[in-house]
Amino acid sequence: MEFASSLGHHVTVYKRTGTPPNRVKMEKPPITKVALNGEKISDFAKKLLSMPPGKEIMVERIDFAKDVVFRESSYGKDLYEIFLSNRKAPSNDRLYSLNMIRQAGARHDPVLPIAAGYLHYLGTDRYSADELRKIFYRSATTFSTYCGDEECGIVLSGFGKDLIPALKTVRHFMENVKPDEKAYKQYVARLLTAREEAKKNPRNVFRSLNMYAAYGGDRENNPFLYSSVLSKEELLKLSPAFLVEKAKKFLGFRESSGRVMSYVGPHTFEELDRAVFENLYGKKPSSGKLTIPPRREFLLLPPGKPKVYLLPFDSVQLLFGIRSRMSVFDPEKLALIELFNQYYGAGGLDSVVFQEIREARGLAYSAGAFYITASEKGKHNAFATYAGLQPDKFFEAADAFFQLLRTMPEKPVAFETAKENVIKELVSQRIYGDLYAFHRGIRKQGLPGDIRPELLEKIRKLTLNDLKKFFLQEIAEGSFDVYISGKVSSLDRKKLARYGEVIELDASKTFGY
Repeated sequence: MEFASSLGHHVTVYKRTGTPPNRVKMEKPPITKVALNGEKISDFAKKLLSMPPGKEIMVERIDFAKDVVFRESSYGKDLYEIFLSNRKAPSNDRLYSLNMIRQAGARHDPVLPIAAGYLHYLGTDRYSADELRKIFYRSATTFSTYCGDEECGIVLSGFGKDLIPALKTVRHFMENVKPDEKAYKQYVARLLTAREEAKKNPRNVFRSLNMYAAYGGDRENNPFLYSSVLSKEELLKLSPAFLVEKAKKFLGFRESSGRVMSYVGPHTFEELDRAVFENLYGKKPSSGKLTIPPRREFLLLPPGKPKVYLLPFDSVQLLFGIRSRMSVFDPEKLALIELFNQYYGAGGLDSVVFQEIREARGLAYSAGAFYITASEKGKHNAFATYAGLQPDKFFEAADAFFQLLRTMPEKPVAFETAKENVIKELVSQRIYGDLYAFHRGIRKQGLPGDIRPELLEKIRKLTLNDLKKFFLQEIAEGSFDVYISGKVSSLDRKKLARYGEVIELDASKTFGY
C-alpha cells in the first residue's frame, strides 16, 4: 500500500490500433528447417522412466444417483425442478450458488438476451438500480441475470444465511422492475459500441470468419450472425416496456414451465424448496404456463468444393485457418479423439503441428489443430487448424499444413508423452460445486453418465496405429476450406487458387452489421 500510495495519480494508456510512427524494419534472415530430436531420450530420462510407477490413480467418477438430488418441487407439479448438487467445494461449505434457469435462450428468441441485459440498468418503484446493487453488496450477495444460446436465468450467490433475504429482494425486483427510456438509450449505445469495438479486435475478426467458413453467410444458419440479428434501427425501435414484460415473462415467476433451480450450498433439498417457494412464488402455485418457442438449429456446412475466404484487416500478422465438417458424433470415438488431439494439434509445445510448423520451420508464431466433438447427439464433429504468421510465410506454412493433413507423422516417443498427459489430465480432474452444466452436457450427447473412467481405460490401450487409422478415416481424404484475415492484399491470388475458389469478404458480411 505504501508503494501504491507513492505513485500518486497517473494514467496508463495502451495503443491498440494504428501504426507506430517510428517503426524500424529489420531484414529477415533466411530460416532453414531444424532437425527435431524429440524421439531421442537422455540417459537421465531413461533412468527416470525405468523407475517403477507409483500407486495407480483412478478417475473420480460423478455418480448422479448419489451426488445429485434432482426432482420436482413438493409444492406443485410442473412448478419447478430442483437440481441440488451434493459435491460442495471443500474450501467453504457455508457459501451457496443458486441458478434459476429457464430452458429458453437466444436460439428460441433473439430479443431475449436484449431483455435480460436491460434489467441490469433498471430499478423498481422502491429502489433505484444503484440502491439495489448496494442492498446485495451489503450482504456479500452476487445477483445477475443472463441469457445464453439455450438458457436464460437469474444467478444468486453468497452466504447461506443470507439466501432468504436475497430471494425476497429478487422477487420484489422481478415483480416491480420499471422500464426507463433514458437507461435503454444508454444500454443500446453500449451494445452498438461493443459491436464496433469487436470489429477492431483481430481475434474477433478471425472468429467471425471462422464461423462464416463453418456455417455460411445465411443469418438463419450462422449462430455468430444470428446473435446480431437485430440491426441498430431495430434495437432503437424496441420498446423498454416491451422488453421489461418479456424479461418478467421468461425470468420472473408468474409462469411455471421449464425452470430448474440448480443449487449447491449448505441447505437441504427440503430447506431450499421451502425457501424458494415461499419467497419467490408467494406461498401459492403459479397459474401461468409459459410457451417456449422452438429452438433454432444451426448446421455445419457439408464438405464441398474447397474455398478460400479472405477478410481484410489492418494487421501486421495474418491469422490463418483450415477447417471442414467431420463425421456425426459417436461416443465410441471419444477416447481416440482425446488422445489424437493431444498428440496431433492441441497438446501445446509437444504436439505434432506445433513442432512441425513453428519449432522445426519457424513458419508461425503460434499453430495448432483440433478435432472438435459435437456438443449434441446427432450433430457433426468438425476439424480446424489455426496459425498466426507473417504474410511472406503464408504459402510455405499453408503447404506444410496441408502436408500434415494428408500424412500424419508417426513419432512413438511423442505418442507416449501425449498418452501420459491425457491420462494425467483425466485422473487429476476433481469436479465440485454445481454439477448442472456437467449433467446437461452428458444428457445432450446421449451418454449414459460420467464415462471418464471408461475413457481412461480405452486410452491406456490405444496405440499409435489406432491414431493413424483414425487420421486416415477422418481427415486424410477430407475436403478443406481455408480462411485468412489480415493484410490479405499481399497474397498472390493465383497461388491462393490452388487451395480453392477465392472469395473476398468484408466485415459487414462476417459480423452481420
